[in-house]
Amino acid sequence: MASPHLDDPYYCVALVFTLFMCDRCREYLLGDAQSGESYGPGDDWYHRFGEFARRAGWHAETVSVPNDSTKWLVLCPTCAAKPRHAEPGTASDSGA
Repeated sequence: MASPHLDDPYYCVALVFTLFMCDRCREYLLGDAQSGESYGPGDDWYHRFGEFARRAGWHAETVSVPNDSTKWLVLCPTCAAKPRHAEPGTASDSGA
């Protein structure tokens, strides 16, 4: 079985959530429905889906949230192109 590559936020989002949903506008990307691929148990579907999202212009990054578990910031291509100066959990977030 392939390693889950949990150091790559794209693979983490694909594996944990099985979809990419924008934290700003709630646009979403569904793996097999939008990529044209079929995914099944035992293959590295999360890797292929993560790479599909990356190629499609989606943004995924791991952010630290104080007193919380790991969080992934996910942005659709449109929102990823906009300034991200105060996303929750990022260094520029004032916490207000």
